[in-house]
Amino acid sequence: MADVLLINLWYNDLGRYEGSNFGLLQVILESNLKLFGQSYKKKLVFVVRDFIAKGDNEQRSRDNIFKDIEKIWNEKIYKPEQHKNSLYSDFFEIEFCFLPNKIFVEEQFNEACLALKARLTKDTEGTLFPKKNNENNVPVDGLSYFIDQTWATIKDQKDLNLPDQREMVAEYRCNQIKDEAFEKVDEAVKTLEKESKSQLLQDFKQRSGRIIWECFDYYEAQASQYKSQVYEKIRGDMRKLIHQELFFACDAQVKLNTLITRKEFERAMGSLVKKDSINDKFSSESMSLLNRTLNCFKDFVKSVIVEDTNWEEMCQHHVFELQDSLERLRDQFKKEEIKKLRELTLNNIKETIDEIVNDPVCNLNDNFWAEVNKPLLKELKLVTEACSDILREGMDSGMEEQ
Repeated sequence: MADVLLINLWYNDLGRYEGSNFGLLQVILESNLKLFGQSYKKKLVFVVRDFIAKGDNEQRSRDNIFKDIEKIWNEKIYKPEQHKNSLYSDFFEIEFCFLPNKIFVEEQFNEACLALKARLTKDTEGTLFPKKNNENNVPVDGLSYFIDQTWATIKDQKDLNLPDQREMVAEYRCNQIKDEAFEKVDEAVKTLEKESKSQLLQDFKQRSGRIIWECFDYYEAQASQYKSQVYEKIRGDMRKLIHQELFFACDAQVKLNTLITRKEFERAMGSLVKKDSINDKFSSESMSLLNRTLNCFKDFVKSVIVEDTNWEEMCQHHVFELQDSLERLRDQFKKEEIKKLRELTLNNIKETIDEIVNDPVCNLNDNFWAEVNKPLLKELKLVTEACSDILREGMDSGMEEQ
């Protein structure tokens, strides 16, 4: 009845027979071949949702789908005698549309949808509609009768195993109830996300859990009487969606705490160093401070993560980024301490050299170098050893820095 069939499937379900709706595709292929005319090719458009455009994912996805179609065509469907040796490409054209995740890359998702919409217009460049004679079209005033007759033909074929009416109603109503459940918590989700960007919320985890509970409580009360398989499937979809929506607020809390933690660490590092002296325990004290700071941050991340979500994994990059930032900040303070050590040492050496050299210069005689050389070398050795000890033990510096 349709020239173009859009087949929705999730990127994560590629390769899974049931998850990819290939069971229904098998029925469509077999029924089209057995019941309806083949005067022109029909077009199957596989719309891959939540697609991750990375590396050769697109080509691999195409290859997997082609492989599954070929397997269905060669091994699973019944073909009339006249079509025994036929190929699926004799009757169908295959097209693809890859849609990114609507939640995380909404702008790219909207662009991809508009591009698909443009291709669903006849007589436009890149249209999905096959080029065929107008005689195959059904006039509007005859469409109702055409649909009735087509459905009558389908109903007479008992072996088609189409979903029964109850399952179709369950799909429709459970999806409708899911949308209603989201509407009920939509305002609370938006408020939580807005507040999460401006302040750390002590009750963030409790509020998130309450929103999830309210969403599921409504869905379960309204949809539990429908077919259990459909009810559970859509319930699982709803769980992923509500977790995705709330993660934006969780991510905002972690980002805000990242900024606060870095500032507090910088202030604490500043207290470890003095203007006119060297902290000979800088290395151990600053490393201890860094570890304590990171552990506190990790504890905070755990405190905002709701159970049975993948938020902890998704927040790990914040932990790594903060650790890198704090380590670079610690190295910066370390370089400043080493620079200060060099300046203070040079000043002290200058004063000492003056004391060692001044008196022999005033009483210059033939033993001048002998009188100056020995105490000068001794002093330089003592200063060098002291600096090396501080750099090695207090600054944890390598030989190059020493």
